[in-house]
Amino acid sequence: MNATNIFLPSVFMAALTYIVLVYMFRGRLAGIKKHQARIQTLADPVKEAQIFTDSANSADNFENLFEMPVLLYVASVIIYVLSKVDALYLGLTWLYVILRYAHSYIHCTNNRVKYRFRIFAGSVIVLFIIWMRLAAQIIL
Repeated sequence: MNATNIFLPSVFMAALTYIVLVYMFRGRLAGIKKHQARIQTLADPVKEAQIFTDSANSADNFENLFEMPVLLYVASVIIYVLSKVDALYLGLTWLYVILRYAHSYIHCTNNRVKYRFRIFAGSVIVLFIIWMRLAAQIIL
């Protein structure tokens, strides 16, 4: 097994971040055109919220991608540096990425909170398992 494979899920997480960025940007451009807003108008938070109502979910999701996923990036580096890469870590990191893609899809489209929350909770649990296993391996 190639130990550097532990970084592939991180590459896909970074790709998801860029995908959501482009989706958000397109939504924001549409909002600017729809409201015929001047760029300086966006300096006013109230007017900005009114103009970007259609892209608010993708903006929130974009922010989310700089929160919990950071723990995946850090864990991947630690797992690699400590030579702990194995099939279980690879499976868990890929599962985390798949869940985050599903979460982003729901958040940026229909935003069904019931489903989004379940998928988010699942991803948090997977990440927790990664960290608990890593902690146990470091301590023991």
